[in-house]
Amino acid sequence: MKIIDDKIMTAIARLRVVCDGNNSEVARKFGVTRSHIGNIFKGKVTYFEPKTWERIEPILSPYIRDIHPSIKSCNDSTDLDSPELNIIISIVKDWPSNWQSRALTAIREVQIEYEHEKNKATSTGDPGELQADRTA
Repeated sequence: MKIIDDKIMTAIARLRVVCDGNNSEVARKFGVTRSHIGNIFKGKVTYFEPKTWERIEPILSPYIRDIHPSIKSCNDSTDLDSPELNIIISIVKDWPSNWQSRALTAIREVQIEYEHEKNKATSTGDPGELQADRTA
């Protein structure tokens, strides 16, 4: 069995961004149900069976790369030279480590989404796409 750790979860999130946030498309690529993908993101599914992982790993491998691989809590990030990240760490440093990990994971997901949107804007030549309000 393959445990869905932070690295795998981040890779699945990256794939979902590329699929324009569509769980159905991720499910189709993986050969699982849409609810299975939803349950992965809800934390209800924590591992893949070996046969499933054999099928999924080649699909995920391009998305498995670490942005800041050592960060699981604020205490792990003291070696990073990022003023922005240090500001965020100063906010969450007194939180319990599981909450720190959740906050840093959310930041990674936003960074992944931003990079995806930036790449789309670069490919279409429309920098306005990066400034679009996504709250509507």
